[in-house]
Amino acid sequence: MSLVNASESGKIVNAASYFRTDADNASQNEGSTGESDVIDEDFSATKKQRTNRMLAYGVVGQNNFTVQHIRRNSDLVLLDSSEHMGLFPTASVSRTGAALIKDEVKNLRAIVKKLKAESSMLKNDLLSLCDKCGKLKDENDSLVEELKQINGEDTDAISSLEDLISNAK
Repeated sequence: MSLVNASESGKIVNAASYFRTDADNASQNEGSTGESDVIDEDFSATKKQRTNRMLAYGVVGQNNFTVQHIRRNSDLVLLDSSEHMGLFPTASVSRTGAALIKDEVKNLRAIVKKLKAESSMLKNDLLSLCDKCGKLKDENDSLVEELKQINGEDTDAISSLEDLISNAK
């Protein structure tokens, strides 16, 4: 049985190079080639029946074999795939991530400090403006009282000033 491996650019390879059973591992320890025996026995090309992949794997399972997936050069594949995806190996990512987090925390603390100083300055400016506003109101009230004493209460100018003051509140 042959499979097409997508990672090897469409080359046709033998299924035995990708799957190994416990019986194969035991037979390799004894010095026999067990892989080809199992493949010939279960997946004979001379049988004229259509094989279902699930059924074929079931036959292996019924004979108390466990299928193990073997990847050759898995470290190289990992590095190769991470280069194509723009990722770094895990160790350098964690170091880089920790450094980035520390830099971000440092920047955020500087921003918080700056915002606290600005908030304090704005609070002081607001209090100063409130004091000035109170003083101006008192001064306006005293000027209106002075105009009333000089011109009397019935003048149109004083009543229009009082209307403006009441509308401004």
